[in-house]
Amino acid sequence: MTFFDQTYFGNTLHTWAIALGTAIGTTILLSIVKRIVVHRLAILTQKTATDLDDLVVDLFMDIQQAINLAMVRRFRKEGISFAYPTRTLVVQQEREQVRAKRNLRRV
Repeated sequence: MTFFDQTYFGNTLHTWAIALGTAIGTTILLSIVKRIVVHRLAILTQKTATDLDDLVVDLFMDIQQAINLAMVRRFRKEGISFAYPTRTLVVQQEREQVRAKRNLRRV
């Protein structure tokens, strides 16, 4: 029996991997399509003089915001957290000053 033949919750790991790949691929594809559609709608609304199209785009963005907030609330309720992207910038001069202060403390 191979690793992918192991069964969890009535399905093999191979089946779970396919389902996960399909879910991730579909999410990425839908995200790309959504961005393209929203971008094109925004361009179209700028060209027109009516407020109806602006209302449609605003409604779409409000619905998207509500869905995102509902997801965040559900994740928090389930105790799921995500790491925030961070970047640390160390300037060489500051590093030398820190080393100098450490050396002064040792003396």
